[in-house]
Amino acid sequence: MKNFLVLTIILMLGAYGRVVAQDAAAASKRANQQYVLFESERDKGTNVTGMYSYLLDSYENFMKVVEAPDNGQYLSGAKNRLRAMYPYLLNGAVYYSEQKQPSKALDFAAAYIEMPRLKIFQSELLPKDNRYASVVYYAAVSAYNLQKYSQALKYFQEYLSTGTDTQQKDCYVYMNMIYQSQKNYSEQERVLEEAIAKYPVSLDFLYNLVNVHIATNNMPKLLSAIDRILEVDPNNDKVLPIKARILERQGKNQEALDIYKRLYALHPDSFELLTGLARVNFNVATEIVNNGATIANDTEYALVRQRASGYLLDAKDLFLKILEKEPSSKMYMQGLAGVYQYMDMKSEYEVLMKIITDGASYTSFPSRLLAYNEALKKTEGVAQQQESAPVPVEPAMLVIHVDSFIDGNNNKVIDAG
Repeated sequence: MKNFLVLTIILMLGAYGRVVAQDAAAASKRANQQYVLFESERDKGTNVTGMYSYLLDSYENFMKVVEAPDNGQYLSGAKNRLRAMYPYLLNGAVYYSEQKQPSKALDFAAAYIEMPRLKIFQSELLPKDNRYASVVYYAAVSAYNLQKYSQALKYFQEYLSTGTDTQQKDCYVYMNMIYQSQKNYSEQERVLEEAIAKYPVSLDFLYNLVNVHIATNNMPKLLSAIDRILEVDPNNDKVLPIKARILERQGKNQEALDIYKRLYALHPDSFELLTGLARVNFNVATEIVNNGATIANDTEYALVRQRASGYLLDAKDLFLKILEKEPSSKMYMQGLAGVYQYMDMKSEYEVLMKIITDGASYTSFPSRLLAYNEALKKTEGVAQQQESAPVPVEPAMLVIHVDSFIDGNNNKVIDAG
């Protein structure tokens, strides 16, 4: 039984060897036949499309011969024929490019690019046409447009390796887009850093790098990329708002305030900058008050209140502008209520808190405040209002903590083109 199994295996292996040899033989026969037909059409010059069809078929079959494991007796002939057809593959790529057939042009261009890399040609240097770099770039773009991204990346990299400057920048742009579409952020970052090293003042690459770090939520690298842009363009209004929001979240409200002031002065109609400026004014005041909450000396604390009041007054004016546009915003009504409370504007504070509790709109504030004050006049003779003393306010009474007073406006991806 054991001998039978051994014999069966040997027979199977022998049969496999004959099939492989037959495949190499059949491919070689077909390749040579098609090559002869190619030469015939080339010499006649009357059927260009047929000529290139024979050429590509011949090439593909010779490649089968080259790749076959048992190809010894056919390899030399295949190599000679491949060498002979090499310049015509380039001509085929150019022809189909001119015919606006990018898929066929890519087939010929790929063959032209790949042939020198074959193992059988490692010991010799196939002469490359002076159009080689252009053909490689065309092949890369065609592969990109046909969504053959692995092939496109390979040829963009090949173009870069030629050292030709003409389309070098465009190669980086395409490679960046491919990696971005694949969400391959590590490779996208690598390509962008390589491009930035070559084009240090090209903001498009830096903008895309910012987008990478936004996507990966890498705040240190994001800030670094933004600062690199600001070194080139100190007043860049695409990244300054992002930096301001990051500084807010890091609790660096005074630094964020400086940026928001600059930007709002340039773009007074920006609602995003308006809300940012309101928040950081309020939060800077909150920090001042909370940091001085333990001061026991009335005079010293009065100075703290005076310093905070300047930011709160600015915040109040900005909150009112925001509520004109978004009267249902509970967050900014709470911010305004916090200002009223701290500045001892009791009527305004209580009315606004009632609006918030009722889930009502800020548009009802004027009429409600009028009604509240009318009711208050009737009770003036019953109770005297007690004057507020400049004593420390507990942090918990300052309505909103610094960390929580951030709106839902996350870092936005830049339209980097």
